[in-house]
Amino acid sequence: EAAAILNDRVPLTHLINTHHHGDHIGGNPAFTDLTRIGHANLNGRVQPQMDRLINGARALYRQVSTMRDVSMEPVVEDMDKLIDHLDDLDADDFTVGRTLTDELDLEIGGVKLQLRHTGAGHTDSDVFIYLPDHNILHTGDLVFHKLHPYMDPEGGANSRGWQQSLLNCLQLCDEDTIVVPGHGDVTDKSGIEEQIRYFDEMRRVIRHARDVEGMSRDEIVNLTPGPFSDYGFESIIPRMLGALYDEMAAETPQTR
Repeated sequence: EAAAILNDRVPLTHLINTHHHGDHIGGNPAFTDLTRIGHANLNGRVQPQMDRLINGARALYRQVSTMRDVSMEPVVEDMDKLIDHLDDLDADDFTVGRTLTDELDLEIGGVKLQLRHTGAGHTDSDVFIYLPDHNILHTGDLVFHKLHPYMDPEGGANSRGWQQSLLNCLQLCDEDTIVVPGHGDVTDKSGIEEQIRYFDEMRRVIRHARDVEGMSRDEIVNLTPGPFSDYGFESIIPRMLGALYDEMAAETPQTR
């Protein structure tokens, strides 16, 4: 189905960035003729990560250029054009032209979209998108389905705010809602509920290790938590545990 859409060359008019991370805005320079939309905090987050964005584009080009599937031909063509002027790109090529602070309702191609930001969670530029006529919710990276989540405190990440945003996502869901995560397989509202539980369980693991076992931060970040042991993105675990540890230390001083 995706290949058919690409082959039909359906015209694109808008691009929505769910937050400022490079794996979400890294392709923006290929869509200069589209209306690019994101949260008001997004543009200010671009300049500090320019080197990473450029290097990421080069790495992606190397990966894409080896693909021979017919459905990837339009992508390879676009990447060929991008790589030729990669060194000329600046921050403006990755930013958005239209922003929202809390909410923005759109109708594009006859499809209604409700864009919402309810506070810092995965980042301080999170946007989730609900299509009411189709009962589809795109959470962006507020949901890492069956994967350990990437925590970015420098980018505004806060697990309690993250959970609150997820609760706001749940208010849009019923038993039939299709939930599209930022990473992982398509799910339903149970994927959102599990993401909320994830942070509760990881705090419990950290609290026990810190307060009962007397472990230091360095020891805790090297733990292999029992809960959600079947999740992917295992390499992210130390970063996630460290970020949660720091949050908890700021909330409640370590007891001895």
